[in-house]
Amino acid sequence: MGKSSHNPTDVYRRAQKKKELRKNKSQRLLARDAKVVATQTVAGTAAEVQVLEQKQSNKNGYLDGIDTKKLERLRKELRMVREAAEAEVKKREEEEERLKK
Repeated sequence: MGKSSHNPTDVYRRAQKKKELRKNKSQRLLARDAKVVATQTVAGTAAEVQVLEQKQSNKNGYLDGIDTKKLERLRKELRMVREAAEAEVKKREEEEERLKK
């Protein structure tokens, strides 16, 4: 059977545990995204996306669940890495302009 305690402290404790799990999940996602931006390159991530898209086209547009999630995650990572690279280039250009003055 499930947890059907009517004790208010148990109910409160379980609610706090759920809240903490949601908080930890968001922190793990932010940490993973920061690590991806720091370590991945645009070319490497784009190559991985291209491999999965090729696999998808070979299977008439069908990928299994794992590959579908992986493709979605890689596309998200590619967007993040591109944005970070563009920001880095823009920052470098601004720094060069500032040094020229």
